[in-house]
Amino acid sequence: MIGKLFSILLIAAGLGFLLYAGLLFQERYQPKTLNFPKEAEIEHRPQVLTIDSLHLKLPIFLAEIKGSKWDDTDQGVSFLKTSTLPGHVGNSIIYGHNWPNLLGRLSQIRIGDTVVVGYDDGTSQNFKVKLIDTVTPDESYIVTQTTSDVRLTLYTCTGWFDRMRLVVTAVAEQELSFRPAS
Repeated sequence: MIGKLFSILLIAAGLGFLLYAGLLFQERYQPKTLNFPKEAEIEHRPQVLTIDSLHLKLPIFLAEIKGSKWDDTDQGVSFLKTSTLPGHVGNSIIYGHNWPNLLGRLSQIRIGDTVVVGYDDGTSQNFKVKLIDTVTPDESYIVTQTTSDVRLTLYTCTGWFDRMRLVVTAVAEQELSFRPAS
């Protein structure tokens, strides 16, 4: 009788752990919503993110938050189009999965490394890494737009079952002046 009860308890515990792992997996692909100001106009679309120190060169896709779902891609990184356009005063948000072929190596970035955003008109903007931090998903202050500098924030999941967020903040080396389209 005790053996049967113990077996039932083990099965119930196993099912509970599987359910919990499933919830964590779902949260990985549907992080909590953050509130951002009005949508930025896309005049010079960011096209590629390059981090030479990590041997990364990733295409940038426009993205938005729909309800509680963040648009994402498995082909590159996402530029949150409701954030400031990279290269302009404010905080530009680029995020992606922490998969090895995307931002999985972002945890190896160091203060002073250069992050480059290339635009569809052939120009580019260099940013120097100033801050590396790990936060909880509800610490949205890290990606707010109330900055007076030209800032780029890279954002990805990290930690056990992706319960935390890795945030890399970089500041423009000099302000970019876009050349007029011909």
